[in-house]
Amino acid sequence: MPIWFVVEGTTVYLGTLNAKRDWVRNLEKTPEVTLDVAGIRLRGDASTVRDATADAHIRDLLARKYWMAWIGSWFGKGPERTFRVDGVRVEST
Repeated sequence: MPIWFVVEGTTVYLGTLNAKRDWVRNLEKTPEVTLDVAGIRLRGDASTVRDATADAHIRDLLARKYWMAWIGSWFGKGPERTFRVDGVRVEST
């Protein structure tokens, strides 16, 4: 399923407009994620970003990448929840 993401350095961040989605609930139970980005499979452990400064930074990064997030930011709208993926490693496909 498509998920908004952004990469900064070696860190991957995720965002969702709806924290009630199945994948979000699944992450709460099992934080291991597999992401397929342009045919490259990445694995890591995702966690909800709880720090307000870090969350604002991720929202800004997402708004720069996705035009819908940029427009939403004008109206005070944005991701309902953001995540940081740690221990990212490339997996052979």
